[in-house]
Amino acid sequence: SKKPRAVMMLIDAGADVNARDLVIGGPLAWSAGFGSAECVQILVDNGAELETLGTATGYTPLVWAAGFGDAASVPILIDAGANIEVRDGVDGATPLMHASRTGKLSSMQALVAAGADVNARDRNGKTPLMLACEHNSGDVAKVQFLIDSGADVSAVDSTGRGPLDMARHRTDTRAEAVIELLEKKIPAADG
Repeated sequence: SKKPRAVMMLIDAGADVNARDLVIGGPLAWSAGFGSAECVQILVDNGAELETLGTATGYTPLVWAAGFGDAASVPILIDAGANIEVRDGVDGATPLMHASRTGKLSSMQALVAAGADVNARDRNGKTPLMLACEHNSGDVAKVQFLIDSGADVSAVDSTGRGPLDMARHRTDTRAEAVIELLEKKIPAADG
C-alpha cells in the first residue's frame, strides 16, 4: 500500500479496488491507514468506496487516515466526499476525535476546515479536546488549535472529568505544557 506503481499494476491487471477483507475493510482502508496519500488518490480515482467499514472496529478509510495514516490522505478523502462525522464501532469516535488522540495536527486542520464538529462527543462523553488532553500524542499545538476552533474547555465527560483533569493524569513529557496552557484557559479550575 506504499507503492503506487504496484497499486496501478494490480488495478491494470483487473484487481478489484473494492475487494473486502475481514480485518479493516479493503484496499482503500489499508492505504489510508498504513500506506501513502498517493496510493489513496489512485484508489479513489479508480472508484474505491469511501465508506467501507472494518469488521472489528467499524473504522472507515477516513478514520484510519485521520488517526494513523499519512495526513495528506485526509484532504483527498474529504474532497472525494467521505463522511467527516462518521462514528467508529468502538467508542463512537469521529475522524476528528481520532486525529486529536493519535493523528497529526494537519489532519485535524483539514477536518475542521471541512466543518467537523469540534464539540462532538463519543460514547463516553469525550470531545476531541478531551482526547487530545488525555493522550500522550496530544501536544500544545493540538490543544491550542482545538481551543482556537471553538472547543468547549469547560465540557466534562460522562464521569465528570474535563480536559484539565485528563491532562493532569498524564505522565508523558508533553503533559506539563498542556496543563500549563489549560490552566491559563480555565483559571478558576482547581482540578
